[in-house]
This record gives sequence, C-alpha cells and structure tokens, in this order.
Amino acid sequence: MLTRQFHIFLNALMFYTRIPVPNWMKHDEDMLNQATVYFPVIGWIVGAISSLVFYLFSLVFPFPIAILLSLVASILTTGGFHEDGLADVCDGFGGGWTKQKILDIMKDSRLGTFGLLGLGLALVLKVSSLFYIGKDYQIYALMLVHPLSRYAALSMIFTHEYVREDALSKAKPIGKKLE
Repeated sequence: MLTRQFHIFLNALMFYTRIPVPNWMKHDEDMLNQATVYFPVIGWIVGAISSLVFYLFSLVFPFPIAILLSLVASILTTGGFHEDGLADVCDGFGGGWTKQKILDIMKDSRLGTFGLLGLGLALVLKVSSLFYIGKDYQIYALMLVHPLSRYAALSMIFTHEYVREDALSKAKPIGKKLE
C-alpha cells in the first residue's frame, strides 16, 4: 500500500513538475488520476523552491529582482504548466462564443492575443502583489499560495463535473472524479 502511494506521488511529481523521478517510474493514467490528491504536496514543493530562490537572491540582488527570479524558478519547476492553462482559458473565453467554440480554442496549442494578455497581466499581478506585501512576508506568501491554489483545484475536481462530454482532452485522467 505504501509502495503504491509512493508510485502515485512520483507520478504526480513527474506530471506536474520538471523535477526528475527515477527512470523506472513510468507514466500511468490510473495513477495520474489518483495523483490529484497530491496537488497540495506538489504545491508545497514548488513553494519551497520558489521561497528558497527568493531568499537566496534577496541576499544578493535588489528586492524586485529576487521576486522575479523566484517567479522564474516556480515556472521552471512546473514547466509553465499552470501558465499554459491560464493562457488557454483566456484564449478560450476571450475568443469563443459557445461552449464548444471555447473548448475548441482552449484545446488549440497556439497562443492567441487573449492568452498572451491574460498571462502577461497575471504575471505582472503576481510580481506586484509580492512587491507590495512587504519584504518580510514574501517567503510566507510563496510557501502558502502554491499549495492553497492546488488545494482549490483539487476541491473543484471533487465538486464539479468534467466539462467535456468525451475523452478527447489530455487532462481527462486528471479531471475524473476519484472513486
């Protein structure tokens, strides 16, 4: 049981971050569905990396540069997974008028104007928020926001139905309710 949970956790780590996992660990769709319970744990890991980068660079560089570098570290850690999703949502809702058109646009891998604008504004908002909460609170914010945002996503999986009626999405194994 514990070995299986460890494999499920490694599946989560492999899918949601760019942190290397052992070579023997292979992608498993069933484990990936079960791995959603580890969203907050992955958030703690990403938050710890981002906080550590912020702390170390704040010792050397001016405060705004340390904030930017911590943001870069979190994006590199996740491979831009969440930023890509945000851009897709902005493109879909910015350019689609019907449910099907929104879903089609969101599935398109190209970045559109709404996606670029939404992503850029979200990054500016993150940097500005971290800058204005004060130097003593950034590390706490970085440590808490990552797991809390993933917990919110996890709660959505348990409380909402998957939006697509077919299995065409790459996110389908993640979006299935856990049994």
